[in-house]
Amino acid sequence: MLDSIAEHLCLYPAPSHTLPHTQLTEINLQGCSSVTTRPFHRLLRCSPMLERLNAKGLKAVTNVTLDVLSTSAPLITHLNLSRCLNIDAEGLRSYFAAALDRDDTLRLRELRVSGLRRVDDDVMEKMGHTCPELEVLDLSYAKDLHNSAVDAFVRWPEDWGVPSPPVSPFSPSSSSPTMGYPFPSPSSWPSLASFPSSFLSAFEERERQERGIGPALKWNHHQESVLLTSKDAGRDPGDSTKYRRRVTQLRHVNFSCCTLLTDIAASHLAHAAPRLEFFEMSGIGGEVREEGLIRLFKTTPRIRKIDLEDAADVGDALIEALTPDPSSSDVVSPVLADGPAPQPGHALEDLIISHASGITNEALLALVRRCTRLRVLEADGTRILPGTVKEFVKLSRERGMRDARLVTIDCRTVGDGATKDIFPHIRPRAGWRAYGARKLGYLDSRDNEYADIAAEVSGGEGGRRNTDSVVMDECDPERVVVKTFYTWQVVDQVKAAREKRAKAGKGAGKGRGRGNRTSDDTGVGGVGGGVGGGARMRWWPGAGGGSRFAGAGTPTILETRPDREGCVLM
Repeated sequence: MLDSIAEHLCLYPAPSHTLPHTQLTEINLQGCSSVTTRPFHRLLRCSPMLERLNAKGLKAVTNVTLDVLSTSAPLITHLNLSRCLNIDAEGLRSYFAAALDRDDTLRLRELRVSGLRRVDDDVMEKMGHTCPELEVLDLSYAKDLHNSAVDAFVRWPEDWGVPSPPVSPFSPSSSSPTMGYPFPSPSSWPSLASFPSSFLSAFEERERQERGIGPALKWNHHQESVLLTSKDAGRDPGDSTKYRRRVTQLRHVNFSCCTLLTDIAASHLAHAAPRLEFFEMSGIGGEVREEGLIRLFKTTPRIRKIDLEDAADVGDALIEALTPDPSSSDVVSPVLADGPAPQPGHALEDLIISHASGITNEALLALVRRCTRLRVLEADGTRILPGTVKEFVKLSRERGMRDARLVTIDCRTVGDGATKDIFPHIRPRAGWRAYGARKLGYLDSRDNEYADIAAEVSGGEGGRRNTDSVVMDECDPERVVVKTFYTWQVVDQVKAAREKRAKAGKGAGKGRGRGNRTSDDTGVGGVGGGVGGGARMRWWPGAGGGSRFAGAGTPTILETRPDREGCVLM
């Protein structure tokens, strides 16, 4: 099938000196489990303009796939090969080595290879040398990834010497219509008729002519770098050795469930990722401590999301490093501006510190008050108190936060009384109205059942007068999602009320069926003597030898079951 699709998408007749090719710029085959390797490679070979490829979880992806991309897709910027079981780090090694052999760099801005096996220092070093514009790096579940590999990724090679002023040929220009686009706009591309036999050499030559770059120039030498003391690099403070690191373009790093990593990996990224906005390092456990994380976050003023779930050994020092001073907490965040942000934490929106039992309530309360953009806080298993829960809900509503969320499950200090005063302003789940959400049973005040469910939950006393004090509208984005042991009980109560109403409606339907019998139920015009006088005739046509048409026993639309079972008129 994919062979046929590629055949029909190719341009015929092909221009001189070129092979048949497509004009595809994006291919998404995620979930296409029947795709095989050979037609998949053929599609890639005839797609020289490809920029985005999503092949997540495909068995058809092998190490050879990366060799095909290296020779046939020079413009690729977004690559997702996560959970591809038939590739390992050797495929990436050859992919990066091919670029180094050409004395070239890759255009990759997003690389997702979750679950990649056999990742070592050499692969990460080649990745750093050939991907200077990399912004998103997902290496989650890379079980072989070690701290030294992260160090190799940001290390400045000695043979590069002292860098020249930071001028990158891929830096976005004000005249470019697309921010950070590594090539001239598509309208300025050369015509297909002018392409030589190799698409790669044609695009390289075109770009160098546009930018006035000589063919022998090594683009790697135009990366930025920073010179650090031993103390700044997280090493022995008494050592006088200087360390030079590359300044990367990373905005999103995911090291979750890389079990060989510690906070030293985060320390290696300090001063090397000043544009970092999303940092995920969950599922590792007690090996992640405060020191390396603090060193990183002090150099990332634009940080917006931090996921440190299961980092049980972090404490108040980390929270204090992310809490801006009161004088600067109201400063507008220049996340998209050129200048650096005043203090780390002022742009923080999402913080996950579940199971960090060493964090106190005082540190969390200061964080909630001073981080004016904080929208999501997952602090289950911490020492958070009910007062901080109420403060989070109050400030979220005052700041106009939509879909704000606070998770305090398994917090012994948060009891039933923590949510009583804020009950009308919270909800247990973030519900939405869509066909895909129908089985989740979200409670919506726009449904007719809302008041009836409230009456059922309250035992019929006052539920219809004040529904907000009994149940929660789960589809209201203005309400703050508060997940505790006691708010989940409200979900169970709503479910039990629905089941009770469904059983009551089912019983009423059976009662109406017994009470609506007529003389025709025993036959039509005395026909069907085989049916006893007390028996009920079936309602479908021709039953018992009677009329071919539905009789009086045919159920009407009003008698359908109220629990939405059976046939539904669309």
